[in-house]
Amino acid sequence: MQFKKVHFLSFFVVVLVLAVILLPGIMAFKSRIENVRTSYRPVCDPIIFVPGSHATINRFNEFLSQLNKSSENTHSILRIEILTKHHFLFHGAIHKGDYQPFIVIGFKNNRDGFANMSRQAKLLSDALKMLEENYRFKHFSAVGHSNGGIIWTLMFEQNDLMKTHVRVTKLVTIGSPFNLEENNPKIKTKLYRDMYSNRYSLPETLCVYSIVGAETLNSDGVVPITSVTNGRYIFQKQVSGFTQILITGQNTEHSDLLKNVQVELLVHQFLLN
Repeated sequence: MQFKKVHFLSFFVVVLVLAVILLPGIMAFKSRIENVRTSYRPVCDPIIFVPGSHATINRFNEFLSQLNKSSENTHSILRIEILTKHHFLFHGAIHKGDYQPFIVIGFKNNRDGFANMSRQAKLLSDALKMLEENYRFKHFSAVGHSNGGIIWTLMFEQNDLMKTHVRVTKLVTIGSPFNLEENNPKIKTKLYRDMYSNRYSLPETLCVYSIVGAETLNSDGVVPITSVTNGRYIFQKQVSGFTQILITGQNTEHSDLLKNVQVELLVHQFLLN
């Protein structure tokens, strides 16, 4: 009996010594794992909207309201107007704990034209860098209505995302005129030729949805259907996925696409689910 007590006591002492030696290492290892998890945990995964030419940061107001009504969680809305390079005007805020906020980025100089849209693409890149520094997100989804989709495309092709550490995962273009107002598919504008030539710079992991409005057989009332559908030659075989969807029926005029129930449903399914 005495032998068993001694044996048990020795075993207990050995276990206690091992615990004292190993416990700090185990706790330190757990701490390192938690630090890694925390450092890579995304603070938010925003959806960033860019309106078309001559539109303000309020262009998506009704559209975002409908998205919020159909979502389980309310998404906060931050609107940013770019005045000049590195000068921004903020409206609203991103609420604490909102993993997928809505951010609208517009331009004080919101005129159209190839040269101005190229400048807007660089200003958009500056705004993304500022947002990354302030909100520490590592990836985002993008939506562009009309020329907003062109500005996104120009920015991606300019490789301006390389200035930041963020990665775009999804892009939705709504009625974006990749060949401007040209109705003849055989005639390519300078904008289209440049985007087509630079298509190899598009992010390979990007997934793109192109929504086409068809108020008539030929156009959405402003943009020719062929101008929008020509976008497939820019994206196909350059990005991980490309889908083009033709919308008919009510609210398919160019400006009314953001009031279209089908468009709202598609954006909800593609970006919020």
